[in-house]
Amino acid sequence: MGTIFYGYFFAFHLLHLIENNQLLSRVSLAITRNGRSLLWVALLGLVVFYIFTLFGFAFYREVFNEGVAKGYYCRTVYECYVTILHRGLIVGTYEFFEEHVPEDKDFAWHAGKMVYDVTFFIIITTIGLNIIFGIIVDTFSELRDSKWQIEKDMTTTCFICSRNSYDFEHHGRGFEHHVKHEHNQWAYLFFFIHLNETRSNNYNALELFVARLLKMDNYDFFPLNRALSLENEDDDKEQMLDTLMTQVSYLVNRMKLDETIKQREEDKKHQEEWKVKNQVAFDPYGSSKSKTTKVKPRVTSPKQRPQTPHDD
Repeated sequence: MGTIFYGYFFAFHLLHLIENNQLLSRVSLAITRNGRSLLWVALLGLVVFYIFTLFGFAFYREVFNEGVAKGYYCRTVYECYVTILHRGLIVGTYEFFEEHVPEDKDFAWHAGKMVYDVTFFIIITTIGLNIIFGIIVDTFSELRDSKWQIEKDMTTTCFICSRNSYDFEHHGRGFEHHVKHEHNQWAYLFFFIHLNETRSNNYNALELFVARLLKMDNYDFFPLNRALSLENEDDDKEQMLDTLMTQVSYLVNRMKLDETIKQREEDKKHQEEWKVKNQVAFDPYGSSKSKTTKVKPRVTSPKQRPQTPHDD
């Protein structure tokens, strides 16, 4: 456009600074990332301005018309809307009304104007603009947190195996040694370049296997959550789990044995109480041995013995 119309359009080329500066890119992203939210808030603001325009056109049109020389037009709703939108965002309605207040108005008119000015200040100047600033500030906070999370992931997580630096600091030679010698990301990149520049007939078995997976967009050959320096860690974990299971089994068996012994003691105690209770019931005098009386058998003489038919 600068070549066809005016050279002033070449000034927009200076905006390329945004693409070359990371800070300026985040600034522009903070405005455009939530652009839809800002547009909806702006649309709501235009609606609120239209409502204030109707009240101003209905009750304070003569005040606006007194300032036509200064650009305060209010002969139609459209002119009144543009005037309030322009002057309201910059200086507000209070300063304009203070310069052109008629002298023949009563207290009710001034009270209505007070309500109009205060409501405009609270809704437009205080709430409306702070909502817009809040959306932009929240977006800045989200971008800052996202940048911090990315930097943390780059410095504390292996790009190849996705293991945290904490694992390598406590097992092996440390995280720095791991990312430089065991899982060097540039070594993987050079290997991919080597596969791309080498003919498939010259591949060995390993290169052929990786090349086939790459053609299928399959990256299972990456050692996710695996590393040579952490093999001993896995063995230690399995040994710890076995030891823990053994200890838990011993504690469970011990608790069962204690409960069995306790139950036997309670049963024995109940039996002894039952014996003592039954002895007291059969022997009211409290003697340990019960007394028995012997009954002699009665012997009859032959004379007294009754006769039977066999005696004849």
